[in-house]
Amino acid sequence: MKGYNQEYLSLKRTSSRIFPERKYFGVKRIFKTIFLRLLISVGYAVMIGYITHFYTDFILPINTLSYISIVMGMLIAFRTNTAYDRYYEGRKVWGSVEEISINVIRSIHCSIKASSSKEETNKIQAIKNVVVLPYAMMYYLMGKPEYVSSRMLLLLSPSMKSAIHANSIARGYGSTDTDLDSVVKDNQDSVLSNRTFNYGDLNMPLRITYELIEYLEQLESDVVKPQVYIQIYNSVNSLSNAFNSCLRIQTTPLPVSYSSHLYQTINLYLLFLPFSLVGFNLFIMGAVQLLVSFIFMGTLAIGEEIEDPFGDDDNDLPLIKFCNNLYEEMTFMLNHNK
Repeated sequence: MKGYNQEYLSLKRTSSRIFPERKYFGVKRIFKTIFLRLLISVGYAVMIGYITHFYTDFILPINTLSYISIVMGMLIAFRTNTAYDRYYEGRKVWGSVEEISINVIRSIHCSIKASSSKEETNKIQAIKNVVVLPYAMMYYLMGKPEYVSSRMLLLLSPSMKSAIHANSIARGYGSTDTDLDSVVKDNQDSVLSNRTFNYGDLNMPLRITYELIEYLEQLESDVVKPQVYIQIYNSVNSLSNAFNSCLRIQTTPLPVSYSSHLYQTINLYLLFLPFSLVGFNLFIMGAVQLLVSFIFMGTLAIGEEIEDPFGDDDNDLPLIKFCNNLYEEMTFMLNHNK
């Protein structure tokens, strides 16, 4: 099993001791996001500087903006702290998903006895359901409930595949096409955009938890110890609760009134900033406007970027690595105990 922390450790070990911060200078996503706004802000400052070169009555005392900047700093700090709290909470919840999943896999594999080939098949499928559940959660949180990857096709139960096919009326796939594996190549993630679920509010993560509970319900009392049964049952409920927690984090936005007031305040500050720099040459005015705009706009962009950690951007949580780690753990365990 390859740990997903190896990339982080490798980056940390290879960083320069003299200038360890250099690895952060290659991150350009935030700059690309605010680049156009920076150009507009600097262009506005240069225009004001050119106009006030002929009309010197539009001078604003610089101390006025310095007092306002203190209050703005507090507002922006609250904004970024709130966003990071959501990011950190998402990491904690997903960490619990991984921890619980590994424990359930181990408990099912080691503590549930299989006396027949059918029971062994059901047991292995239950383990696969535990592994595919984080994948389904991840794609659901990314806004891709119809997304089915190649690994998910290897893990999904026949009943789940039939449900997907039965509710995927052909927009490119015929109604007789029951071989879902034929539409996804190995080692590739493909969006089955032609397939839609018509189960109303029922989604794949919840459907998988239902299958896990159904598996536990059909177990005989002599197959598993009562305390282990209760532990696995509670763990499945905990996975469902973790999924709901992720949805809570994702669907609880910052109040609109606060965000609106903060953006209005920053824009007003940047509108009046050039008037406090009257008397300086255009280069200095543009440089100061660029610096202040980059700090304020960049900080707000960071808050927007990290407040929803369940995505596939560089600044989001590496959910696919967490899921692949579980898959490799399951593969190692099943192959090792053959």
